[in-house]
Amino acid sequence: MEDEYVEEMVRRLENLSRGNEEASEIVRRSLGGLEVVHAQKGLLRCKFPIPNDVSDPDGNWHVGAIASLMDTLGVSAAYTSTGSS
Repeated sequence: MEDEYVEEMVRRLENLSRGNEEASEIVRRSLGGLEVVHAQKGLLRCKFPIPNDVSDPDGNWHVGAIASLMDTLGVSAAYTSTGSS
């Protein structure tokens, strides 16, 4: 990770996934267990389990949790390129 913005964002995402970063409840619950596998300017590759508390009884992921994840990761990837969200 050659860039300070990349390092900062990886640190923040890891803190979010552990519940150590201030965020809304849906963001904290949606990102629980997230692991950044690869990070570079403009690109984040992550893996994570789908938390049971944001799934229905059939195991389907709640659409709000999907939207929250996509929004958080999209803004995070953009931040690694520009330093602003």
